[in-house]
Order: sequence, then structure tokens, then C-alpha cells
Amino acid sequence: MKNKTYCLVVAVLLSLACHAQDFKAIRNRLEAVADSSLAVRRSVMPTLRKHGADSPQMDSLNTRIMAYDEAGLAEVRQILDKYGWLGVSQVGEKANGALFLTIQHAQDNKLREQYFPLLEESAKKGSRGWRTWQQ
Repeated sequence: MKNKTYCLVVAVLLSLACHAQDFKAIRNRLEAVADSSLAVRRSVMPTLRKHGADSPQMDSLNTRIMAYDEAGLAEVRQILDKYGWLGVSQVGEKANGALFLTIQHAQDNKLREQYFPLLEESAKKGSRGWRTWQQ
């Protein structure tokens, strides 16, 4: 009986450790999405001031932003479809914020509508939201 109990405890602990490692890897992926999105957006105001809203430079920058958003969206959708909306307690504030902002920046309203129930469910469970990261 002790051997079965010991094996069960070890299996549970291993499972929890693997799960924690998954969340750490997911956190890193989401933080990379947030960092790249923010980096490209930091160029908006300087480019706008220097060249104006209707300039080829702004058109080029907007194209780059949309490309970053699409790449980030593909990454975020993979995570959301597999794990659901991960809260701050699971992946941290910045990664949780990346989930929200990436979906918010999606060009397709249907995607926002598709993932809103996951966000809502996470909020009902008491997960702190993306605003904490923004403050």
C-alpha cells in the first residue's frame, strides 16, 4: 500500500512540475510577443512627427505592425486553443497582458468575439486581468 501511495505522490508531483515548466515556456513565448509588438509600435510617434501620417514611411511602418500582429496572433491563438485564457497567477502580468492586447489588435472582430468567453471565464474565476500590467 505504501508503494502505491508513494508512486501516486511522485506521479502527481511530476505532473505539477511539467505543468509549471509548460507555463514558464508559455510565459516566455507570450512575453516575446509583447516585446516585439511594443518595439515596433515605439517607432510610430517619431515616424509620424518626422514624415507625417500619409507618408510612405508610415505606410511601411503600418505594414510592419500588421505583420507583427499577425505573427503574434498565430502564437496566441495556439496557446488559447490549447490552454484557454491563462491568468496572471499562471503566466504573470506581462504574458497575460500579451494575450489581451494581441486579441485586441486582431483585424478580425470575429476573433475577438471567439476568445471573449475565455477572457470572461478567466475573470469570473478571479484571475487578475491585463490592466495590472499596464499600470
